[in-house]
Amino acid sequence: MPDCWDMGDDNAGHQMKVRTRYGGYYLDSGCAQLIIDGEVGLLQFDQIERFVAGGALLKDGSVKPADLVVLATGFVTQEMLVGKLLGAEVAKKVGPVWGIGPDGEMNNMWKRTAQEGLWFVGGSFANCRTYSRYVALQIKAIEEGIAPQR
Repeated sequence: MPDCWDMGDDNAGHQMKVRTRYGGYYLDSGCAQLIIDGEVGLLQFDQIERFVAGGALLKDGSVKPADLVVLATGFVTQEMLVGKLLGAEVAKKVGPVWGIGPDGEMNNMWKRTAQEGLWFVGGSFANCRTYSRYVALQIKAIEEGIAPQR
């Protein structure tokens, strides 16, 4: 196996990477070979001056034609976003998002958080479709007074 491949913690594969940080893996469905073959091009941000009608204007003055531009903008944790959007106090109150919590469940994902009214539904469309029903049932139970109080 090439050095760039790994099977994740405890050889659990990509599923634990999904559950612990929702990243750090790539499931190739053919695009890797298209990149290798030069059918899909990649540019680093520091090469691009700006986008123009014909594609990307590079800092050297040339234009790289593009039919489609996908911006891979990176990843910051939900805790950082909560801190930026709602303040450090709320971020500390909520705690980690993603990863396995002390209760063996996902940290603050698809369930009530310590901050009243703040819920996280994330991941792929499949995750959102599956878990949004459970979130809706939990919210309904809270509204009906059926869910346990904090």
